[in-house]
Amino acid sequence: MYKLFIEIINENDKKTSVFIYRWFAISLVLHLIVAWFSIGFYHFDEHFQILEFAGYKIGHSPASALPWEFEAQIRSAFQPFIAYCVLKLLFWVHIDDPFFATTILRFMSAFLGWFSSVFLTVALLKYLQLKQLRKWFIVLSSILSSLFMIHARFSSESWAGSLAFLGIAIMLMLVSQKNKENKTGQFLYFLFCGFLFGLSYLCRVQSVFLYPGLFLWLFFLKRVPIYKLFIILMGIIAAVTVGILLDYWFYGVWVNTAYRYFIINILQGKAAEFGTQPWWWYLPELIRFGFWPLQLLMISLVGIAFLRHLKNPLVWVCVPFILVHFLVGHKELRFLFPLVEALPFLLIIGIESVLISQKSIIEKLKRHKKYVYILGIVFIIYSAIEVINMCEWPMSSFLYPMKYIYVNYHEPTDVIINDSSLNMLLNGRLKVNYYKRQTTRYLFMSDPDSIKNYAASNNRLVLMMISSRGFDLDKIFMKIKPQLSPAYCQVPIWLKKIDVNHWESRTSFWKIYAVNHGEGNLQKIKY
Repeated sequence: MYKLFIEIINENDKKTSVFIYRWFAISLVLHLIVAWFSIGFYHFDEHFQILEFAGYKIGHSPASALPWEFEAQIRSAFQPFIAYCVLKLLFWVHIDDPFFATTILRFMSAFLGWFSSVFLTVALLKYLQLKQLRKWFIVLSSILSSLFMIHARFSSESWAGSLAFLGIAIMLMLVSQKNKENKTGQFLYFLFCGFLFGLSYLCRVQSVFLYPGLFLWLFFLKRVPIYKLFIILMGIIAAVTVGILLDYWFYGVWVNTAYRYFIINILQGKAAEFGTQPWWWYLPELIRFGFWPLQLLMISLVGIAFLRHLKNPLVWVCVPFILVHFLVGHKELRFLFPLVEALPFLLIIGIESVLISQKSIIEKLKRHKKYVYILGIVFIIYSAIEVINMCEWPMSSFLYPMKYIYVNYHEPTDVIINDSSLNMLLNGRLKVNYYKRQTTRYLFMSDPDSIKNYAASNNRLVLMMISSRGFDLDKIFMKIKPQLSPAYCQVPIWLKKIDVNHWESRTSFWKIYAVNHGEGNLQKIKY
């Protein structure tokens, strides 16, 4: 695999090769930075169907607190098994910290996504007709903010896309290499690609719709012998067999989770209970997903790429996947996340199509190179701002104070919260047990007097965890201010001196206060 990668890199001149390695290194650094700050989850399934499943197997969470998918046995145990292994390994070295475990999982996800993106970029360079666009393709693949956001997630959508397109990248390298491998090498490479496709399928069943187009492209356009396609199928079967064994380990019975998923969600219509949308629903949602003029431009370029590059492998891969999701009644934007790996290339060949059809534009760009570079710099700055925004405001900022409580309070502790949405997450039908110590309870109270009386009649350590604007105590709690001692603030206190444009009074962040039993009876506070 490494040999295939280096062979294609070396087809370029030394200066271009250095350019490629430099931007890939920048991309890796950005991936790891975003992964470090991306605490929490984009969607409930990312947490409850992976981390809580692993927590159940570890013994942190009862089966009654798990989502309905557990009882229905429709979730593959592949990703919960990975999380379980990370937790067990940390226990073995005496580290009992679920937050550290999820950080490792995010780093694993980011590295897998980066690795997949790098291989796919290198494999697709030769599919660009205009050599002038190759460097821009490398830059775009290295700094597109959507890649960082999705790759940082230890979710089914992220891993399904990364594994699938890593396999596709290796496959494209195999069918285009000049010096053919020996039969044994060919067999192992094709088998490995199939195994990656199978693992992608275990992460997310819907990724199966990425492969019909790929197989047809390989057979009809690249004339790949049918026995090689059969080798790929053998790899897929091997991965699915591993998945069945893991499902038995997790559920305790032999079960085909993919088959049950199809029966319950599709034939029995369970998925439709969560809402159905018209076929065109994804288009306005994608426009609203970010800066709408840029999103609209990107959608247009992808559409042009689909219409003008009918023989391109990624078009054959992506179009069936998109059509199926357009036709399925229940839609969520995250269902399209596995395609993020293909987005940079689709955008570039969309731009290429416009340039080739309007040759006068190419001549103008050659005469005004500086404007092209200015636009490139503007896009890089925009991407940098997006990265900073992702780091500053992660998916689930409430986990910052929960992490502080987990690390610093090992004794029996009651935590008062006044946010009803957070209360539903911590004490509703589904409980975030994975991030809580068994000695810690989260209680919902919004009345200051009730909080004061509860602390006075309780021998346990009592904390108050609230989100409010600015650094000062929320005015509704000023009545009990003498009984409160600050213990934690999500934002460094020294930033209070830099209140530019009154950002402090307009920004909400989390704080923790220790609630004293009464005057003269201060509880122990950890700073």
